[in-house]
Amino acid sequence: MAIIVGLVAGLVPDLMPPTWLGTALSIAVTAALGTGVLVASRRPWWTGRQMAAVAFGLLLERGLLAFTYYPLAGEVTAAAKYGHNLVMLLAVLLAGVLALLPRGHEQERSR
Repeated sequence: MAIIVGLVAGLVPDLMPPTWLGTALSIAVTAALGTGVLVASRRPWWTGRQMAAVAFGLLLERGLLAFTYYPLAGEVTAAAKYGHNLVMLLAVLLAGVLALLPRGHEQERSR
């Protein structure tokens, strides 16, 4: 669930139009995410894994969206662009999986 929250919270500002209203809505969504994380972090069930899941969702959204636009500067071939995007997406996936793997002390707590 936290991964989906991160995905949506990252996607909404990216889809807003470049207007004052879009900027205000982007700020509101980002502030709501920050407030939600702050409130949830004070709950006993909140662990570092939940924060990692939110961050993973944000990074995953950014990595997937990178495939949809052209480089902003310089001449880059399509193969170089998509190759770079793929390597970075794999790095995000690896980091996310490693962050979400249960640790020994968390397994003991759940018993």
